[in-house]
Amino acid sequence: MPHRFALAALLILLGAGQVAACSMKGLDPNDLVENTPVYSANGRFCVVVRWHEGLADFTNQLAGTFFHMDDPEHDVPAPQKTVIAALYESGTKSRRLIAEIPLDIEKTGDVLVSDSGRYLIVRSPASRGCYPETFEGDTLVTIYDAEGSRVGALKVEDVFTPSDVLQFSLGHVVPDCQLRHESQDQEVVVLSVPVPRTEGNEPRYEGRRIDVATAALLDSRRDIYPVPRSYTTPATDPRYTGRPYDPQSPDCATAADLVSIDPRRFFAHAVLGPAPEFPPVAIKVRIRGVVSVEVVVSESGDVLCTRNTRLPFGLDHAAVEAARRWKFRPFIVNGHPVKAASEILFHFQDVGEEAWQALLRNAPRSGE
Repeated sequence: MPHRFALAALLILLGAGQVAACSMKGLDPNDLVENTPVYSANGRFCVVVRWHEGLADFTNQLAGTFFHMDDPEHDVPAPQKTVIAALYESGTKSRRLIAEIPLDIEKTGDVLVSDSGRYLIVRSPASRGCYPETFEGDTLVTIYDAEGSRVGALKVEDVFTPSDVLQFSLGHVVPDCQLRHESQDQEVVVLSVPVPRTEGNEPRYEGRRIDVATAALLDSRRDIYPVPRSYTTPATDPRYTGRPYDPQSPDCATAADLVSIDPRRFFAHAVLGPAPEFPPVAIKVRIRGVVSVEVVVSESGDVLCTRNTRLPFGLDHAAVEAARRWKFRPFIVNGHPVKAASEILFHFQDVGEEAWQALLRNAPRSGE
């Protein structure tokens, strides 16, 4: 029965390890199975990861025969804890087995071999489509020498910033992995991810290099993706002013003798201006925007009340909560302090590092 074939194959694949199982779907008895060799870029060396235990290297068999699909009583093998990576040197007429290196099956995805034949690079299971989510503590690459010794391993957090890891997880990004020569004596692993593209631009990638001989990161660990940040500016952008406000507070309703202040002057008078917290849920659902907050301050410069435009997922509440903690120098008219009102824009946007530093230079003191 076909369904018996499929069930037996699934059980055997699960017995061979989760990594192997997740990479094979819809197996048919007439499909060929093999432990596919992966060659170095120069073709001189190759590695065979023996996902299918008992299948000879550089051969293949029908799935129905290899997995005993015609024998539903066939015993399912116990789950493997390790998988063997067989390293070969390929000659014109024969292959020479150099080493057989046991790998942790739970941490093994794709395996690459360097042009020198001296190193194996083991990528994470995500490279085989097993675990599409990317987390900071996940192992990204592990490097072994040809004698089977572990040179070193790097986790995602060793190579990429927390902000970028968050973007990977939201977009299901798995860093691409390539081997290349930096010089005649130095081989490197290059882990690259797509850089956010602007309209009309061709897609491009930014990479982080790892020295194969030492497993050391050669590039600085800095943000690739713009970071979700909150910041404030004077309400001078017409795109965000003039929108309807939520009903003002009772305190604002009774405020009288208010002096309307130019937004730039109002902003410059702030002696304390904390930016709002960016709600995590808004980051995860990719909500960005601007909240306009009208602020009424007392004669002493304390915030009396506010009203604001709407923005979902807690962004408007975060803006108002921050605005109520602002403090201003008193506004003086005809020699006397007065109650004053104006608008502030609270931004929740993805901002690159250079632009962020410029914003910080012009922001009021946060008080932190």
